[in-house]
Amino acid sequence: MGGHSPVLAANVRWLAGYRRAHCLREDVADELMGVFAKLRSLMSGVRG
Repeated sequence: MGGHSPVLAANVRWLAGYRRAHCLREDVADELMGVFAKLRSLMSGVRG
């Protein structure tokens, strides 16, 4: 009944671990914020 798939739930739990402060790399975060400041697809941002 309803709910999410176990795979989706496991992926979300795993990704949530990256929200912790010890995982933050400010240089990378700043670069990503700049690259994705305009709406674009992930692959477009990766390619530059």
